[in-house]
Amino acid sequence: MKLAVVGGGGREHVIIKTLKKNKTIDTIYAIPGNGGIARDAICVPDIKATDIDGVVSFCEDKKIDYVVVAPDDPLVLGMVDALKAAGIPAFGPEKKAAIIEGSKVFSKNLMKKYGIPTAQYEVFTDITEAEKYVQTCPIPTVIKADGLALGKGVIIAKRSPVSRRSWRRRSSATAVTRSSSKSTSRDRRFPSSASPMAMSSAR
Repeated sequence: MKLAVVGGGGREHVIIKTLKKNKTIDTIYAIPGNGGIARDAICVPDIKATDIDGVVSFCEDKKIDYVVVAPDDPLVLGMVDALKAAGIPAFGPEKKAAIIEGSKVFSKNLMKKYGIPTAQYEVFTDITEAEKYVQTCPIPTVIKADGLALGKGVIIAKRSPVSRRSWRRRSSATAVTRSSSKSTSRDRRFPSSASPMAMSSAR
């Protein structure tokens, strides 16, 4: 059995090391992988994790039996949808489900709609209105850019003037090009958290 794991970080390396324990798997490709992963899988550095057409073409050429798509970016772009359309089984949410991670505004609105506990928040596209709201928020407050921002989309503002400057940075042209013109402001919570990942046969 031949597998491909899309991604090139520590998360993907752990997934690959775990998959290697399955004796029915003969070959694992990492797209693109990294130097550390190269000890446990065949890396494909010429194909980016977000190159949907490239990944699908590679998997078709190598007759890959199953693909694990781990990073947020290709999931939000619809890589699982494209693989399934090509008849290649894949692990990961389809594009319409991945938006929960891809859009802070969508996920917060979803939680609000269905009564899922979440911090109080407001959504803004206008900086002036946002600044007015931030001045009424308890400190510290959290400012997030909508969309994927590679871990750089959030600021925890510990005083009101910083909150206003932070909002401008989150909504500036440089931030918008990587994420969105929408941002959320919310109060801060201090819960314990974990991010478990599991695979099921769906039976």
